[in-house]
Amino acid sequence: MFQKIKEFLISLDNIGKENNGEAVRRDHIDPEPQPVKKPTPFWLVFVNTLLPTACAIAYVCIGLFAKIWHPTWLIFFLVPLYYSLYETIEKKNMYYFGFPILAIGVYLLLGFINKMYFGTCWVILFSIPLYYLVCLAVKKKNVLWFFNCMVPSLCIAGYLLLGFLGGWWHPGWVIFFAIPVYYQTVAAVKKYKEEKKRYDYSEAAHSDRSRVETMTAEEYEEHRRNK
Repeated sequence: MFQKIKEFLISLDNIGKENNGEAVRRDHIDPEPQPVKKPTPFWLVFVNTLLPTACAIAYVCIGLFAKIWHPTWLIFFLVPLYYSLYETIEKKNMYYFGFPILAIGVYLLLGFINKMYFGTCWVILFSIPLYYLVCLAVKKKNVLWFFNCMVPSLCIAGYLLLGFLGGWWHPGWVIFFAIPVYYQTVAAVKKYKEEKKRYDYSEAAHSDRSRVETMTAEEYEEHRRNK
């Protein structure tokens, strides 16, 4: 509070010291107008406002007339999904999309359709960290970073799929050998590129030094200016 009073007194003091009427008008009387955001289309405002009510009405109607209360309640997943999608498009950022809600909704729907899917389709939930890692990879524009993070998860998901769908728990566990093989390969490639880069730099420097030693004074001056 005291800070606001101090700022107000300073502004009054500055107004008294101004000797330029245009500056006083610009800074204290007619501040520069802020840009106004483009209004949202009416149909979009309509949908944004009525979507929760529409979902509730649809749920009640389907329950009363068709006697399908379950799993019709999954329709309420549309509300957070829609608003997260709207915010994602508005802010142009994939992080705002409610992907966990989508993954859980798909898992529950498949499970309600066939109860056997509850025991196998939970692998869908692995797509949640996968989605956010894809978002980070897109932001970083680095596909290698994505694979470095995802190899263990992909191996676990692959092993579970082989086990649940094909019953290949053995020898499906061999897939885990892919983890050390992948990281060792990446490390070897990185080390080779670094050594080759140092070698190429050394060769270029040696070649340049040898060429300079055979130059005349005029050629050396021209070479130095070009560099």
